[in-house]
Amino acid sequence: MAMEIRSAMLGKEDAEMLSSMGMMGMAKVLRGKYEEAEAMHRQELAICEKVLGREHADTLTSVHCLAHLLSTSHRYSEYLALDKKACAGDETTLGKEHPTTRGCRQHYASALASEQ
Repeated sequence: MAMEIRSAMLGKEDAEMLSSMGMMGMAKVLRGKYEEAEAMHRQELAICEKVLGREHADTLTSVHCLAHLLSTSHRYSEYLALDKKACAGDETTLGKEHPTTRGCRQHYASALASEQ
């Protein structure tokens, strides 16, 4: 209910609304409501890509959150595809040596190694 009111007041494409969607998605993950969380994260990501662009830092955060959820849900092939996308975006946006980029590459390499 609160999300609907906030959305009506701010609009679905407002930065604060997108942030609220991301936090709500994370809260749903913590409660074990993975399907609801996934729907929330996918909606947030779609809006971020449309409004902010695919390589905006907030969009990349949305990609990371969705990837984490997929990993938690043991959907590793989907997770790896999104994590690879996030790493490429981080490298373009933040640079190869940024701590976020390096951390993403390490997580991706570790996940890839555990898949084999």
